[in-house]
Amino acid sequence: MQEDIIKFFIDNKHIEDISGDVSATIIREDGFANSEQILREKTDSQLTAYLCGYDFLAQKRKEDYCRDLPLRIELNDRELFRGTIRQNDLKVQVTKGIIKVDNIKDESFSNMIAQFKDVEVPLNSTMTRSGEPINAIPIQTPLMLIVARSYLVLNVLDVIRYLVDFITDNEVEVISRYLSNANIFISTGYAMRHANGTAEQMFPTLSLSQILEEVRKATSLYGVMTEVAGKPTLILEKEEDTFGSDVLINIETLPLGLEESFDDNQIFNSIQLGGNRKIEQSSERLENFNNIEVFSCGCNGFKDNVLNLRFNFIVDNDTIIMQLDSANYNDDEVWNDDIFMFELDWLGIYNNNQRFKNINILKEWLGSGINCFTKDMLAKYGFLAINRADFGSYQDGFLYFKNPIESILDRQNSLHNWIYAIDGMPIMTPTQDGTTYFKCQEAGNYTFNSKVSVKGLSAGTYDASTNTILLKLMKASSISNAVNGIVLETITENLIDGYEIVVGEDLQLEIEGSFNLAVNDIVIAMYSITRDPTCYITYQEFSLVRDSLTVLTNENSDHYKPFLAKFKYDLCFEDYEKMRKNKTGIIRINGVDTWIKEVKFNPFGASDFTVKYKDTLC
Repeated sequence: MQEDIIKFFIDNKHIEDISGDVSATIIREDGFANSEQILREKTDSQLTAYLCGYDFLAQKRKEDYCRDLPLRIELNDRELFRGTIRQNDLKVQVTKGIIKVDNIKDESFSNMIAQFKDVEVPLNSTMTRSGEPINAIPIQTPLMLIVARSYLVLNVLDVIRYLVDFITDNEVEVISRYLSNANIFISTGYAMRHANGTAEQMFPTLSLSQILEEVRKATSLYGVMTEVAGKPTLILEKEEDTFGSDVLINIETLPLGLEESFDDNQIFNSIQLGGNRKIEQSSERLENFNNIEVFSCGCNGFKDNVLNLRFNFIVDNDTIIMQLDSANYNDDEVWNDDIFMFELDWLGIYNNNQRFKNINILKEWLGSGINCFTKDMLAKYGFLAINRADFGSYQDGFLYFKNPIESILDRQNSLHNWIYAIDGMPIMTPTQDGTTYFKCQEAGNYTFNSKVSVKGLSAGTYDASTNTILLKLMKASSISNAVNGIVLETITENLIDGYEIVVGEDLQLEIEGSFNLAVNDIVIAMYSITRDPTCYITYQEFSLVRDSLTVLTNENSDHYKPFLAKFKYDLCFEDYEKMRKNKTGIIRINGVDTWIKEVKFNPFGASDFTVKYKDTLC
C-alpha cells in the first residue's frame, strides 16, 4: 500500500489517513527568455486528509489558524520533500470530513531563490530578508588612470553572494571559478564621479535576476543548485560545464514510446546585440557596442525566437569614459542613478570593456544555439562610401571619394578614402584627383560592391564592339602595382550590348565580386568609358559587403544540444537520489549520452523523463 511506502509528517508528527500526489522533479531551466537559467529541484504536491488526518488539521486550525505547519514527506524512511502547509490554503469540506491541501510551499533553497530572485534589494542593507545579520559587500576603490582618481566599484561575484545570502538567510553558498577570474565589476554613475555621497547614491538597488541576467549575456553563465560538503550551494559556471561526464543511468535499449523533437528554445532566428543605455553612438561594427541584429543562416525557429543580449547596465566604452570625466560633465548631464558594468585588470585599471563588445559577445554565444549567423552589410572591416556630383568627362579612372557625401567606416586604416600621392609622387593626373582603395588587415575572403551612374550627351544604341562602358573590381598586392596595372585579379561588368541610351538620363552599372586577400593586398574599383561624345559620371559607390567574419560559425560545439526525447522509465529512488546529487550527469540511452532536461519522479509507477542531447537518436 502507498502508506507503507510514503509517510507524511506534519508539525513533526507522523499523520496517517493522508493521500495524494507527490511530484519530485529535477528541471533544467534554460529557455533563452528565462533569466533564471538554473538546474534545480522542485516539488509539487496535492494532498487529501481524512479521518485522523482531518482531525489533526482541524485541531491545528482551532489552535491557531495563522500558523504555518511544517511538512516532511519520506519515502521508505528517506526524505523526499520538505515544505510548509499554509493554513489559509486549506480547503475544508466540513460535512464530508475532508481537508484538501492544493498548494504546499516548497521550502527547498532552489525554490526559495526562484521565489525571491526578482526582489530588488539595496546593496547596503545590513540584514537578510528575515532579519538576520548579513556581511557587507567588499568595496574596492581602484585608480582610474584616465582621470587620475579613485572611484567605488563592487565585484559582481560579491554582489551575487550578497543577494543569495539576503534571500536564503545566509544558508546557501555561492561558488564560481569562472567569475572569480573574470574581473567584472559594477558601480553607480554617481560613485564613478564622486569620492563620497549618500548610501543611495553610492550603492545600487537591484535584484538577483537582474545581475545574473546581465552577467549571463556576457558569459553564458549558468547555475546548478546542489550540495557541497553537506551545505546547499549554488554553482555558477559556463553553461557548457553543466553537462558532466559521470554516467548515472544506462538504459541499454530505446524506451518504448520514446518521442524525439527539437528544443524550440535552442533554435532562434536572430541575436540582438548592443546596449539600451548610452550617450552617443560608436562606429556601427560588430566589435563595438551599437544596437545591431544578426540573423540565423541555419535552421529557423518560431518568428518570436529572438535572443536578446542587449545590456541594461551601461557597458559602452565611450559612455563610461564620459561618465568618469567629472571635470567636463555637470550633474544634470550624467546618469547618476544608472548601473555601469566594466572590467578591471588585476591592478584595478579599467581596460576598455573588451569582453562586452558585440563581436566578443557573439563569439561567446556561438554554439549555444544555431551555429551560423550573418550580419548584412556589417563586415568587421566594412565600409560604404558614396558620392554624387558631376565628375567631368573622364575616359578612364579609379573611383575616388575626396569628400564623400556618405561614408560609413569601421576604421580609418582599412578604407583609404582619397589618395593622391605615394611617397611624394603623384599617382594620377591632376584632373583625376586621386583614388580610393581597401587595404586588407586580416587575411580572408572579402566581397565588394561598386556602382556608377553614367549620363550620356547623345542618344543611341550601345554597341559593345565599338564602345566601352564598364566597371571593374581589381586586386593588387599594393596600390603602386594597381596604379601601374600590375593586378592579380580583375572582375568586370559591361553595359549590356544594345542598351538604349537616352539623352540626359542616367544609366547604371553595378558589380559585385569576391577576392581571397592576404594582409596588405588592396582592392580598387575602376570604370572605363569610350564613347563619342564623352559620358559623364554622376554617381559612384564603393563598399565592402562582407568578409570572413560576417558569417560566424562554430561547427564543433558539443554543448549545443538541440534534440529532446520524452519517455517513461521505471526509476528507483536510489537512482533518483544519484540525480539529485549529480544533476549534470549522463543518462545513457542505447549508447547515446543525454542530459537532464526534466525528470519527474513517480514512486508508484514509471517516471517521466525529458532529456537533451546533441545528435538524433533516429
